[in-house]
This record gives sequence, structure tokens and C-alpha cells, in this order.
Amino acid sequence: MRRAIHFVATIVALFAFALLPAFAQDASQVLRLSVGFNTLKNSVPMNEEKKKQIAEIEAKAQAANTQKRYGDAMRHLTHGITLMRGMTWTPGRALTAALQMKTDRVIADPGDVVKFNVTQLFALEEPFIGKLNGALTIAPAKNKDPQAAKELKQLGEIAGDFIAKPLEVEAKLPQLEDGEYTIALLLQPTEGEVITKTAVIHLARGLTAQQKSLRLRSDQAASELSGKPASILTEATGEVAGADPTSNFLAQLKRDDVTRIAIEPRGA
Repeated sequence: MRRAIHFVATIVALFAFALLPAFAQDASQVLRLSVGFNTLKNSVPMNEEKKKQIAEIEAKAQAANTQKRYGDAMRHLTHGITLMRGMTWTPGRALTAALQMKTDRVIADPGDVVKFNVTQLFALEEPFIGKLNGALTIAPAKNKDPQAAKELKQLGEIAGDFIAKPLEVEAKLPQLEDGEYTIALLLQPTEGEVITKTAVIHLARGLTAQQKSLRLRSDQAASELSGKPASILTEATGEVAGADPTSNFLAQLKRDDVTRIAIEPRGA
């Protein structure tokens, strides 16, 4: 029961995050980067020249954030973090920081075809030169062994400007056990480090069919009760007219749980 509750809570959290406006997500990303930036600034030894450079970068980031240019703010903060870690700020590292990957769903059945969208949060100060080659892989979320990853699709000849041309890819999920998995996008430039972006997906067999069945039963119940008072309709379907999608999603989960209890054998 606890595992089921945890799984449902995870699903609800993922759906709620997906409903957040991109504007709010960008602001929260700037906040997280600011925390990391300030932690390094207060703990990493720096000479006077580097302190001055970091102060200038911080001022640029603060100005961009005030003007709600969150992409620029993220670029400046990541630039400063890279320098404070003793690394060179290159177009490849800038592109790594700028890229984000999203899937068209957070829960899927094994064997489903999932769409991946790769975009760029901010423009690079120096253009990225050359093409990228790589692959999409999937691995259990808690397994850090590279050998555990399965290739979903090979990718090649990708331009390094995802503002001008976002990357859209479709890949079929393999027949894996239910659970949480990490989808990794690995892009290898002609020179430099591999660019890696990840997204989390949950595999749950039969969930899509259950959702369709729930919606069908809900539509049938609504049709049968269409001539009855709204309070009866709401009690029967669990959905509230005008309610947000998350509330009605929770109502669907509740109806499914009630149905499962009613038909599941005792002791199962």
C-alpha cells in the first residue's frame, strides 16, 4: 500500500510540474543556479583578478534576472560556476548548460513511441562550430553502470544551434520492467567533451489502457446522469466542471482505486 501511495504521489508531482508555466520554471532555475554560484564564491579560494572577474559576471547575472532575461542570467551564472571550478568556458560547455530535453509524457507503457524535444535556453556568446553525433539511451534511474544503458536511437549530423532548429526525435521504448528510468541524450562534438542531457520517465504497464477505460466509464456515467442534478453528476464521475486538470486527474485515480478495491479478491 505504501509503495502504491508513493507511486501515485510521484505521478501527481510530475503532472503538477508539467503544468507550471515555463516562465516560473525559468525563474526557479535561476534561483537554483544562484545558490550554487554563491556557495562556490564563498568557499573557493580566488586571487584578486578572478574575484573581480566573478564580481563582473555576477553583476551581469543580477541585471539580467531583474529584467526577467532568465536565459541570459543562467548563461552568466553557469559561466561563473565553470570558472570557479577551474575549467575553461568553451562553446561546448556553454551549449551543455543551455540545452534542455523534454518528453511528451512522464509515464509510458513499454513499447510506446515517445517524442523527445531538445531546445536551447539561451544563445551562446560564441557560436558552436561543427556537427554533433550521438545517441539516445535508457537505463534504470538508480543504476549508474554505463553498461546498463540500452540504446534507443542513433543520432548524427546535428547542428549545434537548437534555437534556430530545435531537435525533435521519436524513439520506441524497449520491453523493460515497470519503474523509473533515465533517458540520456549523448552528443559528441568533433572536439571536446560529450554533451549529456537527461530526462526521467516512468514505465507502467497497462496505465494508458486504464486511463482510457476510466475516461470511457466517466463519459458513460456523465451521459447517463446528464439529466440529473449537478451534485449527483459530480459524485458519480468525481470530476468538477471548471476544475484544474490535476484535480480531475486525482479524481480519476480515486475512482480507479475504488473500482480496484471492489473487484480485487480479498487478500490479494
